[in-house]
Amino acid sequence: MKAQLRCLVLTGTLFIFLGVSCSQTGRQPSDNGSEVQPVDMHNSQSSLDWQGSYRGILPCADCSGIETVIDLDADNTYRMSQKYIDKDSIPRVISGSFTWTKDGNKIVLGKENDNRRLQVGENQLFWMDNEGNRITGALAEQYRLVKQ
Repeated sequence: MKAQLRCLVLTGTLFIFLGVSCSQTGRQPSDNGSEVQPVDMHNSQSSLDWQGSYRGILPCADCSGIETVIDLDADNTYRMSQKYIDKDSIPRVISGSFTWTKDGNKIVLGKENDNRRLQVGENQLFWMDNEGNRITGALAEQYRLVKQ
């Protein structure tokens, strides 16, 4: 009887030990003893098919809108064509290179201080405000360019 009880206790202890050790896999302690969470490497730059041509009509204070086309290439170059509806007969074209923000979800066209930032979404670009935030409010939907 004692042998059966000892065997049962040892088996139970083994199962508890295995259960605890298996539940700790994938977690690594940091230098200060706290657990390090795995980094999510999914972002717009690495997870989306962002290369292509995007089109939309941006709001304009003194015209019917700004017809905008942005072409993004895999080598991080862009071409932006903008035509002020009812004012321009020929679109204004700007081209150059763009950079990704550190989080990999937004791009900056040209130089950082040009304030032409866009958030890259699934088959769409969202024009950002001067501080790099997504535009909200009644006109928010009009600051979206759709992939063609």
